[in-house]
Amino acid sequence: FVLAETLPLPRVVEYDADEVEALVYAVEAFQTTVTAGGRPDPAAFDAHLSQLASALKVDEVVAAVRRTGAKGSDEERHHGPSIASVVLLAHGALHAVPIHALRCADGIRVSEVFPAGASYTPSLELLARAQAAAATLATLPRRAVVVQNPTNDLDGADQEVQHLQSLPNCDATVLPHDDATRERLRSAIDAASASGDYGLHLATHGSFAVGSRLDSAVELAGGDSLSVFDVLSRQFALERCALCVLSACESGLSDTTAEECVGLPAAMLSSGVPRIVSTLWRVSDVASALLISEMYTRLYQHVGELSVAAALRGAQIWLRELPWGEAEAALGLRFGAGGSRLLRSELRAMRGGSSTA
Repeated sequence: FVLAETLPLPRVVEYDADEVEALVYAVEAFQTTVTAGGRPDPAAFDAHLSQLASALKVDEVVAAVRRTGAKGSDEERHHGPSIASVVLLAHGALHAVPIHALRCADGIRVSEVFPAGASYTPSLELLARAQAAAATLATLPRRAVVVQNPTNDLDGADQEVQHLQSLPNCDATVLPHDDATRERLRSAIDAASASGDYGLHLATHGSFAVGSRLDSAVELAGGDSLSVFDVLSRQFALERCALCVLSACESGLSDTTAEECVGLPAAMLSSGVPRIVSTLWRVSDVASALLISEMYTRLYQHVGELSVAAALRGAQIWLRELPWGEAEAALGLRFGAGGSRLLRSELRAMRGGSSTA
């Protein structure tokens, strides 16, 4: 279903029984690859995305969205120039599919079709809550509470946080390494919340608890964690949190076996956080550091001009188009000596080691 203010009724893209079966198979094959452990082979990963794009009939869906902004000439009606962004509400196992990254027939990814980017919502109810909360909170607050590599094994997380601290217009309270305990995080959030709007950045490990809906969490120091249960039970003051970046593996996965979608993003939205950036699978330490630092650079250099979705879209395009031969220069420019260490860690991981968040 395609919903828009310009449509009196939803626009429908239909799938017959054979198409539904093909889509289920494509989703299951994709999930098997990304949950197998380690990093997916890039060629196999891209093949899965192509299979998903075909099974989901992504060209037909995008065309239906474009037409919702139709006005003027036939060319304008086809491309729908007034549609700047799209919100995706997936069903069931599709919550784990990166629909924004699927390619249309012309090679353009879904998120690239829309200048202000693509975002997701677990439900229309939570979308309404997020929009209401966003209207009362700053798009990019100056204050930020930052958890920095509490397990002391993510070089990229350290560089990511140091870059965030260096940006203008950012006043970050950083909890580095062993200081990032549960109680210190609660105290830092309470202090930030008492002063107004704030952002929350969690650069750490994350895990999705299959079959245990409330236990999915991001790690803190001393064996502590911040779980779905913690967020839903309001154990942290998140009402004034305008943006939460879960820079950790699998932080965006949700349990979709029940009627409702349960995961860290949905829990954050339920607690009043209107904007969340999260991940769907195990991520490269170096790629994560580059992507998140580029997103923040765009946000803080253009305060009030870019949405989080637009900044993330721009960072994703930049990283995808960055030649491997220029990655070392980009790491050095952004992270200094730490960039060289990060690159060596990535090369070790490519040879069979592990450097994931």
